[in-house]
Amino acid sequence: MSDPMFSKLETDDSCCFLCGAKSEAITAEHVFPKWLQTKFDLWNKKLDLLNGTAFPYKSLKIPCCSSCNNNELAQLESRVASAITSGYEACCRLEKHQWYLWVGKLFYGILRKEIQLKRDRTKTFSEPIVPPKALDFFSNLHLFLQGILGNHEFVDRPPYSVLVCNLHNLGPGRDFDFRDNFHNMTVAIRMGSVGVIVALEDGGVNKDSFGRYVTKVCGRKLHPIQFDELYAKVTYQAYLIDTPIKYISSKNDPDVSKVLTEVFGGLYIRDWSQKDFSELLKVHVGIWLPEGGENTTWFAEPNLVPTWMIDHNGELLLKPLEAWELRG
Repeated sequence: MSDPMFSKLETDDSCCFLCGAKSEAITAEHVFPKWLQTKFDLWNKKLDLLNGTAFPYKSLKIPCCSSCNNNELAQLESRVASAITSGYEACCRLEKHQWYLWVGKLFYGILRKEIQLKRDRTKTFSEPIVPPKALDFFSNLHLFLQGILGNHEFVDRPPYSVLVCNLHNLGPGRDFDFRDNFHNMTVAIRMGSVGVIVALEDGGVNKDSFGRYVTKVCGRKLHPIQFDELYAKVTYQAYLIDTPIKYISSKNDPDVSKVLTEVFGGLYIRDWSQKDFSELLKVHVGIWLPEGGENTTWFAEPNLVPTWMIDHNGELLLKPLEAWELRG
């Protein structure tokens, strides 16, 4: 298509990361917004990047034009900040699509920055952490993020899952966590008493499966280890999707800027392997266990893995914070 919304993604610092416009009114803006860094004291904390290096949240900036930054993005940030400040119930009332756009912006913003950063900063001519051509793989996400500007809309069912959880707040210094999975396009962000998990392109399969667990919990408090286990399950299931999601994106009216996207076709999901899942589970929940989980049995034949989501009778495991005997 010749429409600029479908054109090649620009990675130059003179172009807005969102609308792609080239302008002199471009400024370097925080991927993680100032209100979030202030609320959870992130200014001097670091985020682990794909190459294993830790990068300061405050230095994670990408180019943005004044129009996007001061209008639609500011409005999105205001809605999310208000929900987080008000608490879990307000976060549930916020439309799932707003969470998708906000979390998608964080995911894409980090990716955009990793295209510019050297994989090995000790070498002058090191390759970037993420090669620029990899951005083409995320062109659908960039198109869908135009919804922030009111220029994109899904027809019928959206191709993502959003799970919002009520969490025990561990208090200052331990009340924030962010993790994402580049290959499977999943994100988990824990902000005080609220946890949000988004699978950006899973066809909604996690909403239909693990979303039932969130519904059954019915707003009761989960420990962060349970939230992290849930994220491990969501990420593993996203990994099992064996066929790319198919989209048709078009404009009904060439004079209207909004693009409509319809999802079509089914998904083929490979069989779940408890043994494979146990390895991912250890990565995500080991930090809560003695010795980082090194002495934990993560898989036992025939198909047993530890869980903190249900008890040995298969009932929901819901306890007050002080009853959890965990690290962290």
